[in-house]
Amino acid sequence: MPLAGQTILAADFDGYAHDSDSTDETGFTSTTYTLGGTTVGTAFTAPTSGSVKVTWSARLALGSDTNLSYVSAEVRTGSSVGSGTVVSATSDDSALELGQATTTRIQASRARVVTGLTAGSTYNVSLWHRTTSADNATIYFREVLVEPLFT
Repeated sequence: MPLAGQTILAADFDGYAHDSDSTDETGFTSTTYTLGGTTVGTAFTAPTSGSVKVTWSARLALGSDTNLSYVSAEVRTGSSVGSGTVVSATSDDSALELGQATTTRIQASRARVVTGLTAGSTYNVSLWHRTTSADNATIYFREVLVEPLFT
């Protein structure tokens, strides 16, 4: 939200972008972060503040009671989703995490502020996922939203 008396530029509103997909990522077993079979993400232009808020959500289920599943967002340079130099990496510390009984589904969202972007430059955000053991986890829906922040 702009502050009272702050000059507002059209470019302040660059940075808004959204993508979602309901394609199931079934039986994934990767213990390192992967984009999976269907990439969920979008390109965006950094606003004049150089800061955006990235919010993502997913509905996922475990393959067994003994593993954890994670969904995290990654921001990279350029317009090709999932490619480019990493600016803000995936992290278990800022990921959605599921660790419940087998077949229990959860829908949740998470947000992270990304700063230090170059105003007017193109970036992309994509959702990555992993499990803690090679054990057939499933994601049923993913969504990501990028919003400009005013500073």
